[in-house]
Amino acid sequence: MPKNDLVQSVTRALDLLEMVGRSENGLTLQEIARGLGVQPPTAHNMARTLVARGYLQKSRQPIRYQLGSALFGLVDRQAQRDIRARAGAEMQKLAADFPAATITLVEARSGDLQVMLRISPEMPGIIQHPPSQTMNGYISAAGLVFQAYWTASERADFRRRCPFEEFGANAWNNIEQFDAELSRTRANGFATPATNNFFRVSVPIFNHSNALIAAIGISMPGDNVAKIDEEIIINRLKTASRVITATEG
Repeated sequence: MPKNDLVQSVTRALDLLEMVGRSENGLTLQEIARGLGVQPPTAHNMARTLVARGYLQKSRQPIRYQLGSALFGLVDRQAQRDIRARAGAEMQKLAADFPAATITLVEARSGDLQVMLRISPEMPGIIQHPPSQTMNGYISAAGLVFQAYWTASERADFRRRCPFEEFGANAWNNIEQFDAELSRTRANGFATPATNNFFRVSVPIFNHSNALIAAIGISMPGDNVAKIDEEIIINRLKTASRVITATEG
């Protein structure tokens, strides 16, 4: 498209965001006006609009403009879509390898551990998007993964919302025993909570900043799993986690 066919106000807004993104500590209004080649009132109106929409944030004393949370949210949502697409492909491979298994992708959403994707033996190869299925943060394999790899503040926030005494005491003798299990989870790189007649395992998925973003897990009847198969399943899950996180291209 020829440059003279572009919408000038839009290109200026994008130029403004790029300028601010290149700066280390944000830009003053005067710096924005000079960089765009516009008068300060025009720069002020553009910056004010972007602040109102969350694409810029304005600091005071001194007044400077930096990139806002709405812009980062767009990037995060796109990255999340890419991760879920790769997760779905890996889950289908796992389902083909372990047809008796239920496979889940779990994310932390609004204080809950929500199942975002699911494949079950009842619907072979079909990726389900459960609308409201959640995992117990103290009993499920995914719950152990999240509590093991969350930061201390994230874990504390979760435990305030979901107290151990109410949601976990029936499965563990005390919180110290539970925390010891979290230490084992971190040391092993996976969680396998003990359950009657079922084998459950979950591994963490990290982003490129090494922050926990999801857990992928398998659950299947224990009589379908021999000891050697447990190691195979765990290693396949770890491989799937690495593929899901991998940079495309």
